[in-house]
Amino acid sequence: MKIKRNKIYRYIIFCFVSVFIIGLAGNLSVHAAGTDTYRKLNAPTLKSAIVTDCDKVNLDWSDSAGADGYYIYRQYNGVWKKIATVKGKSSYTYTIKSSNISYHWGKKFAFKIQPYAGKNKGNYSNSKLITLKPQTPT
Repeated sequence: MKIKRNKIYRYIIFCFVSVFIIGLAGNLSVHAAGTDTYRKLNAPTLKSAIVTDCDKVNLDWSDSAGADGYYIYRQYNGVWKKIATVKGKSSYTYTIKSSNISYHWGKKFAFKIQPYAGKNKGNYSNSKLITLKPQTPT
């Protein structure tokens, strides 16, 4: 059988567990028990990552159609870490937790966003790099 683009194919999966047979059936847009549909989620655009205080970063991104919410990731010292889950919003204020915030001044942090719908995850947004600096009094 030759697979064609933009066509829905039906499938049946049988999983053998001990002496029980569990059968799942559906089409390619259905997964697991066949009740939750797969939604393609486009990557949002991270529009801004702005340091608003010596320990706060405001993130603002474009919505991803069909997303239930967003995972927010931070990179520090080359390691990405999920720092928050946000439902139904396209902005978030991240507070850097440290007993000595001045330790982080001059350090670089990157942020990126990933949409989700149910258990389905979309592509990551672009990332934005910020450098923490002490705020000057106004």
